[in-house]
Amino acid sequence: MLAYQKKALEEYDYLDLSYQGLAGVVEKTAGGYTLTARSKQKFSLKPGGALEKLVAEGKTRLSVSGKAVQPEKGDPVIEVTEAVESAK
Repeated sequence: MLAYQKKALEEYDYLDLSYQGLAGVVEKTAGGYTLTARSKQKFSLKPGGALEKLVAEGKTRLSVSGKAVQPEKGDPVIEVTEAVESAK
């Protein structure tokens, strides 16, 4: 069954993985930005202007929306298209 699903997915040129309202704590690190979701899962972020502005203001509990992209090397990264402060 898995082989069949893999073959079926390979027939598509592009699969889109989008996130909406992914809530957690955003940190600026030496390698960029990371989001630790409430489930403790970590995501690498490619920030947009709104995310950078909120973090610069000291706001770290955020909800982000964006699309996952696979860089040439490394793990997938979420390109952030929207970031808002989460309710406490």
